[in-house]
Amino acid sequence: RPHVFYTPEQHARIKGMVKKVPWARAGLALLREKALSPDLPLPARLDDKPDVSLNNRLAGLALRNALAAHLTGETQFHERALRLFRLLADAYPRWPLKGDNHGFSGALNESHIHMILGWIYDLLAAMGLEEPDDRLFRTMLDLTEQTMDNNTHWTCGNHNSWSLVGRLSIALALGDRFIGLI
Repeated sequence: RPHVFYTPEQHARIKGMVKKVPWARAGLALLREKALSPDLPLPARLDDKPDVSLNNRLAGLALRNALAAHLTGETQFHERALRLFRLLADAYPRWPLKGDNHGFSGALNESHIHMILGWIYDLLAAMGLEEPDDRLFRTMLDLTEQTMDNNTHWTCGNHNSWSLVGRLSIALALGDRFIGLI
């Protein structure tokens, strides 16, 4: 069961609400629709030069699909989430690190994306990962530490707080209490 994005207790509560509450069913229907978003054709491979807008959209889409997979149990969402996360994880080591930017526009947005990457991994790992996928995803998540260490706004309460949230999300998802905190 996931433990970073939401707990098993929250999962059970949401599943129960979907059965009983109209707005929860409508929310799940919208999640399903957005997860299968046909307006974003998926490339076979991401370029070595990061496309910040595309990367942000892919991360959001991977999260929606991973969550939809949990809530519906449908393999189409799980398979799509894996494909999207593989695209990002395969490209991440190839993208140049420029200060606090490693493919997602840097600074505050990069910290938000780190949080989301931790959530996605947590959701996918809770469903079981093949060893090659787990290794690929963990490599990407380990590399985020370099980006977080280059946070140029570390004295700013807002930027630094979100950087810490990103670190914690990834550390909890990986089961590594000390990632980037030593």
